[in-house]
Amino acid sequence: MKKILILLIIIPCMFIAWYCYGMNKSQYSGNIYSCIDKKIEYGHVNPNNLKEVINFSNEITSRALTFSTKSEYKGFDKLSLNKETKTHCVYYAKTYKRVFDYVISKGELNATCEIKREPIKGLGFIPKFFKTIGNTKMYNFTKDHDYCVINDTIVVDPTIYDFLH
Repeated sequence: MKKILILLIIIPCMFIAWYCYGMNKSQYSGNIYSCIDKKIEYGHVNPNNLKEVINFSNEITSRALTFSTKSEYKGFDKLSLNKETKTHCVYYAKTYKRVFDYVISKGELNATCEIKREPIKGLGFIPKFFKTIGNTKMYNFTKDHDYCVINDTIVVDPTIYDFLH
């Protein structure tokens, strides 16, 4: 009788602990490669659909990085998906390209991602404005900027995506 009572108490407690542990665990736990592989395996991203690959690459980049004028980026392989790594647009673009290229390699889609680094054309007054008011973060962001170009036509800016989401 005592054993049955103990089992009736222990089994629900074990279930509750297992359930709570699973609820707190992020769907993005693990390294960046294992996360991408799981998302592809479970059908959350189709490596043969360009729109899905573009959106997914933005999502992963945004989950891995936090914008800062000073970079703490230690390499793509060391990224986790918990926004711990602070960096600037250079590594946002590099991370986006690595995610994009990795996902593309898992399918049969023929697509390219190129990183561009250019000053924001025609908007020279904007960095001057931010410098005048003392906003260093926005000054550094607007004086020159890195972004990605997909198939020479689609412009993707993972830094702006992160700001907006």
